[in-house]
Amino acid sequence: MLWIINLALSIIVLFAGALKAQNITVQLKNELTIGDDESAPAEYLFAWPTNVCTDTNNNIYISDKNMSKIRVFDEKGNFLNYISRKGQGPGEIQDLISMVVDKKNDLIVVDRVNHRITRFKNMGKDFETYRIPIYTPVTPWHIYSLGKDNYVLYFHIRSNNKYRVGASDKVLHVFDEKFSLIKESFARADEMWDINDSFLRTRVGKSRSNICVSDSNIILCSPGFYEGKICVYQKKSNKWEMKYLEGKKPENGSYRLLDLSDYSNFKYPGCSIVASGPGYKFLAQMSNISRWIFILSDGKIVHFVWSRNNKNYELGIEFFKPDGKFIGYGLIGSAEKENHDLANEFFTFKALWKDKNDFFYYRTTKNGFPVIIKAKLNYEIE
Repeated sequence: MLWIINLALSIIVLFAGALKAQNITVQLKNELTIGDDESAPAEYLFAWPTNVCTDTNNNIYISDKNMSKIRVFDEKGNFLNYISRKGQGPGEIQDLISMVVDKKNDLIVVDRVNHRITRFKNMGKDFETYRIPIYTPVTPWHIYSLGKDNYVLYFHIRSNNKYRVGASDKVLHVFDEKFSLIKESFARADEMWDINDSFLRTRVGKSRSNICVSDSNIILCSPGFYEGKICVYQKKSNKWEMKYLEGKKPENGSYRLLDLSDYSNFKYPGCSIVASGPGYKFLAQMSNISRWIFILSDGKIVHFVWSRNNKNYELGIEFFKPDGKFIGYGLIGSAEKENHDLANEFFTFKALWKDKNDFFYYRTTKNGFPVIIKAKLNYEIE
């Protein structure tokens, strides 16, 4: 049975070293699970949920990779209705890549294939559609509300040629509420990623970058392949200033490259991805991955991290003070690789949303089925 679904786990982990981290007890308390009853109606079952957000009424919006319809549940997990359908017409979606509920309770959806953004109002009864005002070879991956009338999109705008990443390329862009223009761009590619690393350079414009946007004009960016550094952007005097948070640095890096010629018929080893493009193709096995970052109501920063070594898969949380000082690392749990079901549940874990009451919504698998779980994070820092 999955440790994190039973949520009776309370483990103390000491991360000792130069950072002088403190002991942290971590517990995730399960409040709601959607998708774990295979006999339930189709509305309650997922192929692979990819986005979650909530509104001020605590309704839960969930997108599924294999569906263009967004499902809406109430706070108790009861299905309410669908929003949108597959297509190219007004109010329809071809490939939902990201979504957010803004301060007005409107659902904002980014459609990769139709290259547009749709604003759904009144639980989908009304909508407005906007063309993304700039074309790039890479689609916007994340969208967040910034203040009352602005939105932040994560996507890579290249400043030199069409394919090669440049150090000064920008990845965060502020739009107005009609998405008619980019008001400002910031966050250099070489701040978030080591672009001197040939493989990591291919990740700049991809989805494995995790973003958190606060109401106080603070934006956190954690590269998916996590090397122990998180970028923090804060707007001061009309300028976005950047600093790094120093977390737990992985002993063996965030990945290792494998030789593609050693694997045939797409039979790649576990926890690996293929990155390909003009003039390159990599097979990388992941070893330290960001599973999202959030700011709690008390200002503390929490960062979920999945890691692997020769024997185990591990899931834990880094804690930072509001000023960015590293507090410590709390272990949620670990699984031996031979325990395939439990190891897969660790690997598929991804925190997707945190609501105003500090409930986390994450995806994982239970008995082989994808589920969305709402949980409360309890912790004690000694």
